[in-house]
Amino acid sequence: MPRRKGSSEKTGRSPAARAHGGDADGKCRDSLKKTRARPSYRVYVLLLKASVRDDPKFTTRNPRLSPDVQCVYVGCTAKAVDDRIREHVDGAVSKKGGKLSCEVVKRHFDGRHDDHRCHGIEYPSRAEAEAAEKSLARELKGQGWGVYTDRGHMKKRRRKSRQRSRGSSEGSTPDS
Repeated sequence: MPRRKGSSEKTGRSPAARAHGGDADGKCRDSLKKTRARPSYRVYVLLLKASVRDDPKFTTRNPRLSPDVQCVYVGCTAKAVDDRIREHVDGAVSKKGGKLSCEVVKRHFDGRHDDHRCHGIEYPSRAEAEAAEKSLARELKGQGWGVYTDRGHMKKRRRKSRQRSRGSSEGSTPDS
């Protein structure tokens, strides 16, 4: 195949096109690329119906909840919050077949709660949004609310096995 005058063997582009990021026809690649903005993340709070108190997943994370306390779900998303709520309520499934929704929210959704300290704030990274989600969930739980989240922030923490700590002291003998 004959080489075009002034083109590179490897790329088939002229030196001028290479210098400006163009293709073999001299078109700029940047104009051909789809630009994708970095996602921003939001923390959201959903109200749950009173029936959530009978759900074992919820009650294990909120064992001593008084009956007059509001129950909520705390989450974060890079999507529009209304779209994310729709996924929860509809029981959405990913292309690979994984669940995109939380069963507790799907069964007990009662509305959106916009009166919280993170409402309307956009976080530049997922890590920052998850930290804000965790902080808000703990703050609401500290105020006596019934809180559920998928990330495990509110799961009952098990103490490390006592046998491990006992086992290390049993084998040692005090110096005399």
